[in-house]
Amino acid sequence: MTNYQPTDTYPSSMTIVSNDPSFWPVIYLIRFLSYFFVSAIAALLYDYVLTIGKEVSGYEYHYWSIHLAKGDDID
Repeated sequence: MTNYQPTDTYPSSMTIVSNDPSFWPVIYLIRFLSYFFVSAIAALLYDYVLTIGKEVSGYEYHYWSIHLAKGDDID
């Protein structure tokens, strides 16, 4: 039985881990922006859920008012 050896051991495919404090402001900025984007999407979805009922009822009212004004038979 042969031992399995991974073929993808090139240094360019490895993750670099650095403990250099000069990267910390960039990491904090990226983390803040990711939190900001997630909260913005959550607020957008919340607003959409709150207003979808008004949009649908407004569309139905508009649809029926056009057909009734034209004298279409509703039956």
